[in-house]
Amino acid sequence: MYKLAAIGLGHWFKRLYPGLSKNGNIAVVKAAAASPYESKAELLEKLGISRENYFVVASHSPMDENFFEDVDVVYISDPNEFHAEQALQALSKGKIAVVEKTFGVNKAEFDSVVDYVRKNKLEGKLYLHLHYLSKILAIELPSLLDRFTSEYGKITYTSAKFFEAENEEDARRSKWLFSMSNGSLFMDWVHPFELYYKGSMASDMKLNDVELFVVNQKYDAANPTGIHAMLTINGKYFAENVKVDVKIAKGLPKNLAEKSMIFRFDSGKSLVLNFVDSETEFVTDKRGSWKVIDQSGGVLLSGEPKGPNTSEKLASDIELLCRGVGSGISLDDANRIFDLQWKYQEMVKDKRLIAEEELVSKFIHQ
Repeated sequence: MYKLAAIGLGHWFKRLYPGLSKNGNIAVVKAAAASPYESKAELLEKLGISRENYFVVASHSPMDENFFEDVDVVYISDPNEFHAEQALQALSKGKIAVVEKTFGVNKAEFDSVVDYVRKNKLEGKLYLHLHYLSKILAIELPSLLDRFTSEYGKITYTSAKFFEAENEEDARRSKWLFSMSNGSLFMDWVHPFELYYKGSMASDMKLNDVELFVVNQKYDAANPTGIHAMLTINGKYFAENVKVDVKIAKGLPKNLAEKSMIFRFDSGKSLVLNFVDSETEFVTDKRGSWKVIDQSGGVLLSGEPKGPNTSEKLASDIELLCRGVGSGISLDDANRIFDLQWKYQEMVKDKRLIAEEELVSKFIHQ
């Protein structure tokens, strides 16, 4: 039985735990979070974690040395601004570090983790969890594109739309979720870019421009809650310098929630991917769907892939890491994906937030 210590018991830990429970070979033996034991007593008792094995995280302070004793892997899923320090400390203690979303909120932090790992040859000890790459639809995307580009020609245009419905959890986290100290919405929704790089096998992507929108003022009126990113992409399945439109937003009415990607081929036919939420995956056998449509929207082909959900895949990857088997994306891939984040952070310094109702509506509906 491998032993896991978790930093952060919120959004992401709750998504991992079902997979750990089903896996059966990994036990959560220690936990840490910002709030006192009493506020999480019910969850901790369910996990079987005693008061002695619970640690309070102090902002930008090292973790208690005892937290790392007699554990195999440290799972880091608290706010992004703490990830670099915590990952480096875990690695320095000889532990496997599984990090949600990002190694750091800016290039300097991110590079500090990557450089430490390379210098000390710890590639097998660090895992960056980008959960859309664990989705069966993403895993099957290369074979779908290989098949359909041979039939319909190369990709000449592509777009992605990831709109999340308003919910209590995002509202509760909104004070820090959208700020640049956490990496902003662009980092929170890194998933379209990981899908383009690892799912559609892009060789490079260039961020040309962005538009920033106030989609939900209750969440945040000072930072964007909607972003339109305009890029160009190249790769084995793409024509030269293909235009890409990526739209991401949080806090929309439920009927506008959507998580989709479209790849238009030279013939005019298109591959459409529709992803489902992780929570839906946990309680159903739904893993998303794909379809090929013609120019008028008629469905020519379709499929609904089946397989492990994202939580089960992550738990399996953690077990492989504990066994000394490398899994997850490489540091080179991580750098390529996050290079867009650093370009975004430079680009938005001179950008204004768009709050005009007509322009926000156009962003949402077009």
